[in-house]
Amino acid sequence: MRIEEVNLIKIRPQFRIKIDYANFDEELKRLVDIIGGCEKPPVVHITVEGKEIDRQRVHQALNEVLAGKVLHFRSQIVEEAEKKLIELKTSEVNVQALLKEYLKDERIAEFGHELFKVLRFGDVEEAKRIAEDYFRRMKQNVVKEGTS
Repeated sequence: MRIEEVNLIKIRPQFRIKIDYANFDEELKRLVDIIGGCEKPPVVHITVEGKEIDRQRVHQALNEVLAGKVLHFRSQIVEEAEKKLIELKTSEVNVQALLKEYLKDERIAEFGHELFKVLRFGDVEEAKRIAEDYFRRMKQNVVKEGTS
């Protein structure tokens, strides 16, 4: 048996960094300065948040700037619209109200909510039946409006 003692005096640093895309270049330079002061190459988790993020530019810049300076890094890009969805907690979500607000049509929102209720339990056949009924009613309404 071979046992080696682990030196915990010099623990590898780990950083969780949130960068605002609007200030991406400046904040990336600050990150490089912080990393430069580490005794061991750190592990870095970077989240870039903002609007209309050029994902390719972000990944390319991170790869170029962090190569050789970190042991490993993981990046995550969160658009502002995605961030709002992530912040919603399922228990606090009123699905029907969200559908009405998003779709701006009460009938379609009710249809969507009916589908949601059955599909969340995996009942695809019931969802198909609801969809067929809905479209049959819509078709009848169009025919009635066309003849009047």
